[in-house]
Amino acid sequence: MERRLSFLLPVAALALLTACDGVGADASIFDQTFTAAAPAEINVGVLDIAAYRELVAAEAVAGHIVVVNFWATWCGPCVEEFPDLVRLQDSLWDRGVRLVTISVDEPELLESGVKPFLYEHRTTGASFLMDMGSSNDFLYGLSEEWYGGIPQTFIYDRDGGIAVTLTGRQTYERFLEAVEGVLGG
Repeated sequence: MERRLSFLLPVAALALLTACDGVGADASIFDQTFTAAAPAEINVGVLDIAAYRELVAAEAVAGHIVVVNFWATWCGPCVEEFPDLVRLQDSLWDRGVRLVTISVDEPELLESGVKPFLYEHRTTGASFLMDMGSSNDFLYGLSEEWYGGIPQTFIYDRDGGIAVTLTGRQTYERFLEAVEGVLGG
């Protein structure tokens, strides 16, 4: 079920990069392998629109394709497609594809819902909770094609521009096709 979002979350980009369990500005926030021994060990930062743009730009400079998925634990289609996103990240890591998952769950659900979900799915990539104070910035400043429904996926090219927008539940094959188109093969 899709629903219009009217709120999200705020944090400065530097604070985001330095507040993630000792991850400094020079360290990668992306994990290639799943290493958490418990849900509490899952690292989930809070992301506002400025930090979001900085993250995408930094990954473009690094030459990566970035797949950004907006989701929530209460969203059936989001839950259904999530394993396909993790599979995509795992299969295309060596080709420079990086997954960013952004939960639009309420902050109160971070420990009881979001982290256990990410742990259950052995999520790799970078995971965030959307800053609820930035929701309108995300909604109106990210893409003219997005009206707040989830799941929503944006695939950014190596120049940091949105190359593909996918609305609603997707399959692994559809994700792969879209990313392959951006990779050029």
